[in-house]
Amino acid sequence: MSVFYQLLKNTTRLEHVEELDDLFSNVLGNEKNLDMEIWGLKPEHDFPIKFNSTNFNYIGYIGMSKFIGRDDIRYIEFFHENKGCNGIIEPFIDMVINNLSKNKEKDIIVVPRVITTNDSELWTKYLSKYFTDIESGDKFVLKNSISHKRLEWNELTKTLPSKPELEIQHIMSD
Repeated sequence: MSVFYQLLKNTTRLEHVEELDDLFSNVLGNEKNLDMEIWGLKPEHDFPIKFNSTNFNYIGYIGMSKFIGRDDIRYIEFFHENKGCNGIIEPFIDMVINNLSKNKEKDIIVVPRVITTNDSELWTKYLSKYFTDIESGDKFVLKNSISHKRLEWNELTKTLPSKPELEIQHIMSD
């Protein structure tokens, strides 16, 4: 566990911002029929003021949707970190996972629905706990029965290594 993670864990409070769930479910769920959970990271009185100089109620947000029929998988639909709070998303995701993991033996799997050029490095690093190359990424998606038609991971295929000698069907780029 990193020092930064410990700082966030000790100086912030994770909150399910329930009043935003329906709003984002409706706004983002147009054709997707999303059941959203919005999580906020609220700074406590001992949070370093320099990183929250504008005194925001939350220093970041993560919008997650549930994987229909599975309680152990969540899609990250969006994330936001306030100006000056760069780098909080990865530990923030870990905090949400720990909060959602009621049974420590059954981990929550969190995957981004969309990976863009701007966040491909973050997701490459984050998803390395599940897979490190395109082939193992394909296996991860298949093993967990994650619908590849709902994923937009084209940018990830640009940062992950592939094994050129193997004929790999890139489900991430469908």
